[in-house]
Amino acid sequence: VAGIVGDKLPRFRLFGDTVNTAARLEQHSPSGSLLMTQASVDLLPSGVYPIAKHGSLQLKGLGEVVTYSLLADTMAESPHGCCRSPKTRPNGAPNMSPA
Repeated sequence: VAGIVGDKLPRFRLFGDTVNTAARLEQHSPSGSLLMTQASVDLLPSGVYPIAKHGSLQLKGLGEVVTYSLLADTMAESPHGCCRSPKTRPNGAPNMSPA
Protein backbone atom coordinates (compact mmCIF):
# COMPACT_ATOMS: atom_id res chain seq x y z
CA VAL A 1 0.00 0.00 0.00
CA ALA A 2 1.31 3.48 -0.81
CA GLY A 3 -0.12 6.89 -0.17
CA ILE A 4 0.25 10.40 1.18
CA VAL A 5 0.32 10.69 4.98
CA GLY A 6 -0.08 13.90 6.99
CA ASP A 7 -1.87 17.22 6.73
CA LYS A 8 0.76 19.75 7.81
CA LEU A 9 3.77 18.03 6.27
CA PRO A 10 2.48 15.48 3.74
CA ARG A 11 4.86 12.64 2.90
CA PHE A 12 4.66 9.74 0.52
CA ARG A 13 4.87 6.47 2.46
CA LEU A 14 4.91 2.77 1.65
CA PHE A 15 3.38 0.17 3.94
CA GLY A 16 3.07 -3.58 3.87
CA ASP A 17 4.86 -6.90 4.17
CA THR A 18 7.32 -6.20 1.34
CA VAL A 19 8.56 -2.99 2.96
CA ASN A 20 8.75 -4.61 6.40
CA THR A 21 10.66 -7.61 5.04
CA ALA A 22 13.15 -5.38 3.20
CA ALA A 23 13.74 -3.30 6.34
CA ARG A 24 14.32 -6.39 8.49
CA LEU A 25 16.70 -7.93 5.94
CA GLU A 26 18.65 -4.66 5.75
CA GLN A 27 19.03 -4.65 9.55
CA HIS A 28 20.49 -8.18 9.52
CA SER A 29 22.57 -7.91 6.36
CA PRO A 30 26.36 -7.90 6.71
CA SER A 31 28.03 -4.79 5.31
CA GLY A 32 28.42 -4.88 1.55
CA SER A 33 26.09 -7.83 1.01
CA LEU A 34 22.59 -8.26 -0.33
CA LEU A 35 20.16 -10.57 1.47
CA MET A 36 16.98 -11.88 -0.11
CA THR A 37 14.19 -14.29 0.66
CA GLN A 38 13.24 -17.45 -1.23
CA ALA A 39 10.53 -15.47 -3.06
CA SER A 40 13.19 -13.17 -4.56
CA VAL A 41 15.46 -16.09 -5.46
CA ASP A 42 12.54 -17.74 -7.28
CA LEU A 43 12.06 -14.64 -9.44
CA LEU A 44 15.68 -14.49 -10.64
CA PRO A 45 16.74 -16.32 -13.80
CA SER A 46 18.33 -19.66 -12.89
CA GLY A 47 22.12 -19.77 -13.03
CA VAL A 48 22.63 -16.09 -13.89
CA TYR A 49 23.39 -14.72 -10.43
CA PRO A 50 25.62 -16.53 -7.91
CA ILE A 51 23.49 -17.01 -4.82
CA ALA A 52 24.33 -18.85 -1.60
CA LYS A 53 22.12 -19.80 1.31
CA HIS A 54 22.85 -17.35 4.13
CA GLY A 55 20.81 -19.11 6.79
CA SER A 56 17.65 -18.71 8.82
CA LEU A 57 16.92 -15.46 10.61
CA GLN A 58 14.31 -14.76 13.24
CA LEU A 59 12.70 -11.55 11.94
CA LYS A 60 10.35 -9.46 14.06
CA GLY A 61 6.79 -9.82 12.84
CA LEU A 62 7.76 -12.46 10.27
CA GLY A 63 9.12 -15.35 12.30
CA GLU A 64 11.86 -17.58 10.95
CA VAL A 65 12.86 -16.69 7.39
CA VAL A 66 15.40 -18.53 5.25
CA THR A 67 17.69 -15.97 3.59
CA TYR A 68 20.05 -16.07 0.64
CA SER A 69 22.99 -13.85 -0.23
CA LEU A 70 24.16 -12.55 -3.59
CA LEU A 71 27.86 -13.38 -3.68
CA ALA A 72 29.72 -10.06 -3.63
CA ASP A 73 32.86 -11.27 -5.41
CA THR A 74 30.97 -11.56 -8.67
CA MET A 75 28.52 -8.65 -8.34
CA ALA A 76 30.64 -6.42 -10.62
CA GLU A 77 30.48 -9.09 -13.32
CA SER A 78 26.69 -9.09 -13.59
CA PRO A 79 25.65 -9.76 -17.21
CA HIS A 80 22.98 -7.07 -16.92
CA GLY A 81 25.25 -4.41 -15.40
CA CYS A 82 22.76 -3.79 -12.60
CA CYS A 83 24.93 -4.91 -9.71
CA ARG A 84 28.26 -3.39 -8.82
CA SER A 85 30.80 -4.34 -6.24
CA PRO A 86 31.10 -1.80 -3.41
CA LYS A 87 34.66 -1.29 -4.71
CA THR A 88 33.51 0.25 -7.99
CA ARG A 89 31.19 3.02 -9.11
CA PRO A 90 28.51 2.47 -11.79
CA ASN A 91 30.97 3.77 -14.45
CA GLY A 92 33.58 1.22 -13.31
CA ALA A 93 35.86 3.79 -11.66
CA PRO A 94 37.33 2.98 -8.23
CA ASN A 95 35.12 3.97 -5.33
CA MET A 96 37.22 6.33 -3.20
CA SER A 97 34.52 7.13 -0.64
CA PRO A 98 35.05 5.74 2.86
CA ALA A 99 33.21 2.53 3.60
